[in-house]
Amino acid sequence: MADEAENLTLRILQELRADLGEMRTEARELRAEMHEMRTDLTQRIDGNTLLLNLIAGVTHDHEQRITTLVSR
Repeated sequence: MADEAENLTLRILQELRADLGEMRTEARELRAEMHEMRTDLTQRIDGNTLLLNLIAGVTHDHEQRITTLVSR
């Protein structure tokens, strides 16, 4: 009887170890996926920042032209 309980305990511990191993693998994969998503998001933000700066420059240039035309 004691051997059965001990065997059951060992089996449960082995199953827990296997489950924890799977969870670690899944967590590693999720972490890698999140890193890729963060990199992609950073690139998109950088691209949007560049576009907004270009638009701001063009707008400023147009405002100067309009001011020049109005002052004539």
